Amino acid sequence: MQVIVDGLLTNFQDEGKGEILLCLHGWGADNTSFESISKHFSKKYRVIRIDLPGFGKSQIPPETWHVEDYSNFIKKFLEKIGVKDIHAIVAHSFGGRVAIKLISKQILLPDKVIFMGAAGIKPDIGTKKLIYKTVAKTGRTLTRLPGLKKLQTTLRKKLYAKAGADDYLQAGPMRKIFLTTIDEDLTNEIANITKPTLLIWGEQDDQTPVQDAYVFHEKIIGSQLITISNAGHFVHTEKPNEVEKYMEKFL
Repeated sequence: MQVIVDGLLTNFQDEGKGEILLCLHGWGADNTSFESISKHFSKKYRVIRIDLPGFGKSQIPPETWHVEDYSNFIKKFLEKIGVKDIHAIVAHSFGGRVAIKLISKQILLPDKVIFMGAAGIKPDIGTKKLIYKTVAKTGRTLTRLPGLKKLQTTLRKKLYAKAGADDYLQAGPMRKIFLTTIDEDLTNEIANITKPTLLIWGEQDDQTPVQDAYVFHEKIIGSQLITISNAGHFVHTEKPNEVEKYMEKFL
């Protein structure tokens, strides 16, 4: 399904009937990452999963957006499709950033919140933004040297991989938005979430480490924390049965 929101063609899936679960995907993913969850829960709930602007089949924002721009967009999207009340937000990774902003700014107030490998906490050693910028600059310099033009793509990929900057490398035209959003520390805003919250993390998550989950757990009073062994950042696709079991009990 597609709809125009603020001039942007927006792709989404709307399945099932009942109370609404709004699914917000991570960086570099799209609404298909929630296919298993939708299949399971659309028997009892109405599951809405959107391709955030710049991902999947939704158009790229015309300018460099911040996290709050995405949150305001979600509000307009829901108004466009006639949705007022959300039973639960289900947010993974970057979608977690958007959900934090939505709730902390009271742009949207769901009954419940489910975070899975959510982003939003700035690393103690400073942001990766500096690494990405440095690597990008180095990559440009090296690939402009005489005789290296043919190796441009290969060299850049190796440099980005060395810095652990795969998301940046794959961001393409979304790179400015990527750098802007990852540099925003939402730690203090997490404490503004007072709704019942379930935290699900893969113990081997190397993108939003399980240490972040404990910060979320400390900041959100009364939150429940579940860590799943032998699972990484995409815990909901790696261990769908376990994740859906915990979600079902929570919901």
